[in-house]
Amino acid sequence: MGLFQNFPKTDTQVPAYKEYVAPSTRPRLFLCMLREHFWNLIPLNLLQLAFYLPAVVWTVFNGIRFYAYFFRAQPMSDAGVLALLQSYCLGLVPCLLLADMSAGGSALITRNWARDQRAEVWADFWHGIAANWSKSLRFSAITAALPLIYYGYLSFIVLNPAHFDVSGVPLLFTGIATLLWLGMKHVCALIMVTYRLSWKDVLRNGFLLAMRQLPRSLGLFLLRMLPLGVGITILLFFSAKGAAFYLLFYYCTIGFALDWLLKSSHANWLCEEYMNIHIDGASSRIGLRPKE
Repeated sequence: MGLFQNFPKTDTQVPAYKEYVAPSTRPRLFLCMLREHFWNLIPLNLLQLAFYLPAVVWTVFNGIRFYAYFFRAQPMSDAGVLALLQSYCLGLVPCLLLADMSAGGSALITRNWARDQRAEVWADFWHGIAANWSKSLRFSAITAALPLIYYGYLSFIVLNPAHFDVSGVPLLFTGIATLLWLGMKHVCALIMVTYRLSWKDVLRNGFLLAMRQLPRSLGLFLLRMLPLGVGITILLFFSAKGAAFYLLFYYCTIGFALDWLLKSSHANWLCEEYMNIHIDGASSRIGLRPKE
């Protein structure tokens, strides 16, 4: 507890802005909340890192193995490559299950911050996980199944190269489904911590909201990939050490938490715009200045 108390904190007991001087647009609201809670992103990121660390370590470890095998004097056979991929994908399943279990806590905190409401990092993070762990586990199971699906496709292609043209069709649909899932995951997480709905209703509403604004959802996904793109650019045009240092510094300080704040700001807008208008007494401009 003492570690998290040492970070600079804003007064989260009251909104940062009075109603009559609150931001009038959602981009301004996001920037204002980012400024107000920037230092609070660091302890939240440390909590998230504890859940993401196994997946990161396992991926780096296997990346080193792949590098060592592919650049040795005698290249590996297709069976050897598939064996490495199989061990990586199987080991990644529990890592992804653990990583997405933090979605309830991360969504609860950043939802409140994104609409200028009270949130305490330590208490609300664990409360969000405890209150939504069963639904989070089901969502994380979907994410964890994706590597196995792609491994099955790749092994089929390697073992049956004559069927490549036919198998390209399911790959296309699987890729589209993966992009849709990655674009709606954060919407489902915010619905999960905001409304009292069953898991099926959370999934259905998350899909409908993401599809309602599909271009923006995909644009948000590309924006979230920007830090990773910067790291890849440094790797290709400068040095591997520079890319590793940049990515390590960014994701160990604010990367994961900033990503969640961006996702929750987008999901807040979708929920308030298309769900709250159908709920009596629910506001569609939380944290924003009232329309004149």
